Amino acid sequence: MFVPIGICLVLLVIMFIFIFHQLVKQQKLNQIKNNKNSPSELLEKLSFYEKIEDQKQRKYNQYNFLTMIISLFIVLSIIILLSNKIIYTKNQVQQLQEEIHTLKVEQKQLISKMPVKQYPEEGLELNKLEWAKIFDQEGSSKTQMKLETEVAAKMGPYFGISRVLTNVEKSPKSLSISLIGNTQEEENKKLIERNIECFVQEVEMIPQLMKIHIKVMNTEGKKNKILINKTYSRQKSDDAFTIQKK
Repeated sequence: MFVPIGICLVLLVIMFIFIFHQLVKQQKLNQIKNNKNSPSELLEKLSFYEKIEDQKQRKYNQYNFLTMIISLFIVLSIIILLSNKIIYTKNQVQQLQEEIHTLKVEQKQLISKMPVKQYPEEGLELNKLEWAKIFDQEGSSKTQMKLETEVAAKMGPYFGISRVLTNVEKSPKSLSISLIGNTQEEENKKLIERNIECFVQEVEMIPQLMKIHIKVMNTEGKKNKILINKTYSRQKSDDAFTIQKK
């Protein structure tokens, strides 16, 4: 594509140089003709020269016209090629978007059909995490983020979840969990509810926690439907968690 553009530019430059040369030459001839001191013999030769130049000029005009036609043809060809390339690129982008959308739909369908694992009897070893560093000591935000990430990673397989968001708050000493998934099977939904009860029983062994809020949302189309939204609390670290009434 750069070669035709280069040819077009060279032709246009040559044409403009020629036109400029003709204008300069014509100006000099006019100066001689308008000079009253010019001898008659010179004027006669000048008249003869102008006739010859006029014939040449006609040929040059034909060449210039041909050059303009060729340049115009090249420009139009480039515009057509660019238009076709833009249309092709748009079609490719649209096709890729459709394929990505299809893959997302298939991924959601696959996730929704994946069986949810039953909560292990031995638990997820949540009590081994560094809760004391966060609640009992001045733990850094990096330590808190690490703990939240570990809790989310441990919970994922047992809740059929594509996203697990956790947040630890020091005052009150609480743990907030948002589970966002795409589980469509009723059996999986029931198992998720049982797993949540097992999870709550396990975190009762963590004395630093006094409150837990769990929200389970299921993606249906572009909206999130809330399946579970419960808050558990206790007064003392050795008490069992009970559901708070709304």
